[in-house]
Amino acid sequence: MAQRPRVTLHVLPFSAGMHGANLGGFQIMDFPEPADPTIAYAETPTSILFVEEADEIRGYDAMRCEAHSASLTAAQSVDFIQGVIEPLDE
Repeated sequence: MAQRPRVTLHVLPFSAGMHGANLGGFQIMDFPEPADPTIAYAETPTSILFVEEADEIRGYDAMRCEAHSASLTAAQSVDFIQGVIEPLDE
């Protein structure tokens, strides 16, 4: 997948420690129509949530930035994944 155009993989290793993204998966969705609001979609162990409030969207974006900053680079991520896969082939 990492070799496909417009696909970039970033591994967030456990060694990065705790961060806001540990609380559950989320996506921030923007749409081409200016009238359509940005929406954050979040999953928790017990529910899903759609958020449209600008302050809350900024909070999700801050978590995204924190997780991305703690992630391996794209090249390091590919090396990491290959290092996990290679022993499985033996």
